[in-house]
Amino acid sequence: MAFWTGIQVWLTIGSIAISALGLLLVWMSLRQTRQAITNDREVGHAQVKAHISIDVETPIVRPDELLRHEFNIRNTGQSPVYKAKYAAGFNILPDPLPAGIGHLGGIQPDKDM
Repeated sequence: MAFWTGIQVWLTIGSIAISALGLLLVWMSLRQTRQAITNDREVGHAQVKAHISIDVETPIVRPDELLRHEFNIRNTGQSPVYKAKYAAGFNILPDPLPAGIGHLGGIQPDKDM
């Protein structure tokens, strides 16, 4: 009788270990499912968000010519953009440009036009 009781104790301990492992795997699966739902929600928000792309060409600044700068605004998202606003500004800088500012356009500094 004690032999069968010992076997039953070990089988019970084994079934508890298997149940604990199963519970851990179910918890990990639910955590991954929650992460997948969060990712899908973020992707869904990104897909319905209106996106605008602006293609800007580098201006070439030449003496005795008016500065002209063109750019194209396109709706590139899956949802249309209904109310788009843009603002442009300019600043008159000294010539030559101060160090750290760079240069304007396709004309390299210290090069003849």
